[in-house]
Amino acid sequence: MDRPSLNNHTPFDQRAVTRFRTHLPCEVRSESVVAEALLLNLSRCGLQLQSGGELVNALMPNIQRPDPHQPLRLQVGFQVETSSRENVPIGMQCQIIYTRRLAQDRFLIGCQFNDFEQGCAEDLQDYLLNFAEPMG
Repeated sequence: MDRPSLNNHTPFDQRAVTRFRTHLPCEVRSESVVAEALLLNLSRCGLQLQSGGELVNALMPNIQRPDPHQPLRLQVGFQVETSSRENVPIGMQCQIIYTRRLAQDRFLIGCQFNDFEQGCAEDLQDYLLNFAEPMG
């Protein structure tokens, strides 16, 4: 398997990148809210979260972006296992690419990576290489 690198990709590249199935609890922070979410999948350039309506409503009241020309940014934190340690904290800045309603109070949020906290990119890459399950 090719060694994934956590680089920026164009939106066209993102569909070709291998996604890895996860089921990791995470904390999502923005200027307006701190909320729990579930990290459903990861790739080398982004992630998909499942959240309740509280998070989406706080980010986009009435499902409208405050300024459609300004990307919404989130801080996402979670823990992974690496080849040398367990419960390794991962922290990153992301920008929302899409939101999709699944049910009355359940949403998918797709995000692109912008920046990692120090050392997190290498730890995430180790997790993807050694422990994550590629999606079919």
